[in-house]
Amino acid sequence: MSRLMVDVHVPAQLKTGTLMLKVSAKKTIKTRVSLEYERGQIVWETKKGGSLNIESVREIRFGQDASYYRTQFKLSEDLETRWLTIIYLSKKSTYKMLHLIACDLDTFEIWKDTLLKILAFRRELLGGLNHMRKRQDYWLKQNWSQSDSTEDAKLDFQEIVNLCRKLNISVPQSDIQAHFDVRNLLLIISIYQTDSRDLFVLLSKQIADSQKRGYLDFPAFQHFVKLMKKRPDIISLFQQFSSQKKIMNVDEFTEFMINVQHSELTVSTIHAIYTKFVDDHDDDDKEKETGDQQMTIEGFASFLQSADNSALHEKHASVHQDMSLPLQDYFISTSHNTYLVGNQLKGESTVEGYIRALQHGCRSVELDCWDGDAGDPVIYHGRTLTRKLLLSEALKAISKHAFVASPYPLILSLEVHCQPSQQERLAELLKTCLGDALVDQLQRLDVSHLGQGISNASNVLGDRFKRIASAMSIQSPPPPLVPEKTLPPIKGDQSPTPSNGPSGSSSLISNPSHLPISTKKIPTSPLTNNLSNLIVYTIGVKARGFNKLTTYDPEHIVSLSERTVNKFLKGGTLRMLDLIGHNRSHLTRAYPAATRVFSSNFLPIDLAMELNSAFFDQNGRSGYILKPLPLRIKGKEKEAATKMHKYQLDITIISIQQLPKLVIEDDSAGIDPCVEVQVISPVPSSSCSSLPQSTKRRTKVVKGNGFNPVYHEEYKIEFEAPGEMLDLCFLRLLVLDAGCGGGNGGKEEEGLIGKVCVCLGALQPGYRHLPLHDDLGQQLLFASIFIKTAISKLP
Repeated sequence: MSRLMVDVHVPAQLKTGTLMLKVSAKKTIKTRVSLEYERGQIVWETKKGGSLNIESVREIRFGQDASYYRTQFKLSEDLETRWLTIIYLSKKSTYKMLHLIACDLDTFEIWKDTLLKILAFRRELLGGLNHMRKRQDYWLKQNWSQSDSTEDAKLDFQEIVNLCRKLNISVPQSDIQAHFDVRNLLLIISIYQTDSRDLFVLLSKQIADSQKRGYLDFPAFQHFVKLMKKRPDIISLFQQFSSQKKIMNVDEFTEFMINVQHSELTVSTIHAIYTKFVDDHDDDDKEKETGDQQMTIEGFASFLQSADNSALHEKHASVHQDMSLPLQDYFISTSHNTYLVGNQLKGESTVEGYIRALQHGCRSVELDCWDGDAGDPVIYHGRTLTRKLLLSEALKAISKHAFVASPYPLILSLEVHCQPSQQERLAELLKTCLGDALVDQLQRLDVSHLGQGISNASNVLGDRFKRIASAMSIQSPPPPLVPEKTLPPIKGDQSPTPSNGPSGSSSLISNPSHLPISTKKIPTSPLTNNLSNLIVYTIGVKARGFNKLTTYDPEHIVSLSERTVNKFLKGGTLRMLDLIGHNRSHLTRAYPAATRVFSSNFLPIDLAMELNSAFFDQNGRSGYILKPLPLRIKGKEKEAATKMHKYQLDITIISIQQLPKLVIEDDSAGIDPCVEVQVISPVPSSSCSSLPQSTKRRTKVVKGNGFNPVYHEEYKIEFEAPGEMLDLCFLRLLVLDAGCGGGNGGKEEEGLIGKVCVCLGALQPGYRHLPLHDDLGQQLLFASIFIKTAISKLP
């Protein structure tokens, strides 16, 4: 039995279906909902038939956590204990929600427990290309069930042909037939482009339909898949570094790790990894050696795709940087207009924006507060058609998810547009919803260095309600500027101003137990005492320039528009040095350009968001990255701004694994994939362009193979990095379908199948698999790209 079925048990009543209420904005209907786990679907009965793929499920809300949706539909609180909301990605990569109400508590509990186990299992599968055997079992079971159209526990030849099309294996039917019939074995060999007699013998032992029955049962199907998933690229690599063709001993593996992978692990740790993968063989493998077991090709392949061979340096799996320095010494992962999940004019304001940002390690989120009905403040993008969200709902979501991904200080940036009475209510909600997590008092009288070291924010990691770190600040807008309040330090894309500029803003910092706040827009009324008392550390002021003649108090924070920041970056060395010097001792915020009304940075994810995400994958995804020394130490900034160091990236694009079909393609269409390689680095300060340098290369097109295309194409790409700061340089790989316009000189998103972006300063050399992501940044469950890299400094 597949280990998948051991990991997740699906109760019989869910397989047959249970009666539930399905709620939508239009109506509430009673329908039968079933969980067809082996087919990977949740199905409900309607005239047209409704279903969603389990693989597309991203979050599950139930009970009080889903109260936002229940109140949105104006339904009774009595239903809360039986309410389930399933959040998933549609085929068009947009977020959708399925709202269900169980008819009784027992049914609710069964659905809740089962769905949570499935979601946990999926996250485990996505864990850094690890758990390969579980992933293979899941893949096998799912494709077996989905391919058995007649449900007779057999796959006939036509069903196998259909499966191959689904998997992007576009080979002639005669080649597929070869896997059934030993007499056509030579065709199998031609598929793998080898004349190896050893491979011939191996395959002859594993012909799928060896009994010539004309169909495959599940064990035979496993043999078939094993044939189709053979990795000639890994077989060749294995044989290159092993003295024997079928096994690799521990000394050979150690030499591979040290000399090829440039591993910094101890020899004993490398030996432990070897032992971990010597047992990674198929149950029917007859080639195990007697006595001491040694690594087979299967074990080597599993290692190469595991977290033990991560593309990012091992140290980045956890927090490893000095977290005791002042907040202005760090880049901080931030978000602007966090509440919006659509465009800036008509998008929906929802708690999902906060939850997704916090789950991705964001350490600063924004709340635009306006007067609401019945005296309760609401959040929305003012003077637009965006939907409104109760402030209380947003704060509840923040309180629950604030420290799920990172234990370090969280900054809430509040843009206050409320009248005094609702400011009082705002202050009350901050205290009641956030409780002891909210920082409302100075933790240190000396503010010459903004806030204490970040590590102080995690002294009590296990207790979310212990006070740890806090900060607040006041921010002022561009033209008319009035000091405002903001919370602790912040840096990056978050801003205290909406698209038309900031106006009265405060922010508070929080940590495993502290939530900071900041306000932006100039309120029509001054901040009330109760709200003002929550503003602790920093004060937002108007930017007056950054030269020696202009001074700011230590607690002053300025906000710059995206356009203004770009002017500094391309305004020459002196302007850049002024900005670097200011940020050594102060916090600066940047907010998006007014032209981003359609949320062009995340619908879909654009280049800047990709770089930001790749950058914050470092340091345990804590949301805090220590700035390079040239940006922190006085006297070093000139080198950072003016001295460019030359490097060369040697990269080999080896192969791609299991690409998904594009939505626009039909089942019979194949994929013609190619890979675009981009190296992106900062431009010199004297450059007239605000965009980073990008050196591009493109591989050949492999026709009709989206399952396992092989390239083996090598490139040597020279690039420059300022002040030896490789952490600010990136490798970006795009997998494009040439048959759908990709790679033909059109727009980048045309024919995009998957992409990945990594920081070159964190990338480990050697042979690595990189997981691919879709245009929303979601990891594709089975798709990866196999590469070899090395970086050298040029004279």
